[in-house]
Amino acid sequence: MAKTAVILLLFLLSILSSTTAEIKSPTIKSDSRPMILFEKFGFTHTGHVSISVSSVSVSSSANAPIPSPSRLGFFLLSEESLLQVLLEIQQNSHFCVLDSHYIQHLFTFSDLSPPPLSRFNRSYPVSSPNEYSLFFSNCAPETRVSMDVRTEIYNLDWDGSKDYLSAGQTQLPSLYTVFSVLYLAFLAYWIFLCYTNRRSVHRIHLLMAGLLLFKALNLICAAEDKHYVKVTGTPHGWDVLFYIFQFIVSFCYLPSSF
Repeated sequence: MAKTAVILLLFLLSILSSTTAEIKSPTIKSDSRPMILFEKFGFTHTGHVSISVSSVSVSSSANAPIPSPSRLGFFLLSEESLLQVLLEIQQNSHFCVLDSHYIQHLFTFSDLSPPPLSRFNRSYPVSSPNEYSLFFSNCAPETRVSMDVRTEIYNLDWDGSKDYLSAGQTQLPSLYTVFSVLYLAFLAYWIFLCYTNRRSVHRIHLLMAGLLLFKALNLICAAEDKHYVKVTGTPHGWDVLFYIFQFIVSFCYLPSSF
């Protein structure tokens, strides 16, 4: 069952698009999954991944052997190595991903500080440009893990500043800004046309003006959202405004479809 879950997770990973990497602080509570996906990120040759874990606790069922700390840990998996890891898992039902030569090892629970602190904090450089996924692997059967995790994944710009957007998304703030300006220009031109032909203007024309306005606002919020993620690692609430205007734009399309 665990083997099937791992294969399914890796398969889904292979078809998912890249997600925006932010500074995240998830809490894991009594989780027995063999693999946990935290991030998927496109690194340049100046990439870094910083991981901090604390309040770590490991529990096993009564009949299960005491888990080895080296059987629980974090690693990076590139897109090119995904198929090789899948083959290793299919060929050996007892295979532990942490033993694979196709992954980039980060650390295992054997590197944690002694209890009761049980914490670890370190930053790792990623010198090979590629799209990687950050995983936690639990190769100890019938073992549940609890921990507080903080991940910070970024590329360094030429001036040494951190860029928290994936390599394929770093230009999105500028692109969204350009398209928002274009939509505002279309809106101005549409208002001019409606004003010069005001005797033949109907409600559908006003609806189109509103659609252009909300689309421009949607793109402005998207630009601000990506900009703050790029600079600080968090959207600062701009993602909420983006989804609000996205909903309004989608709602405006409904009357025009009938």
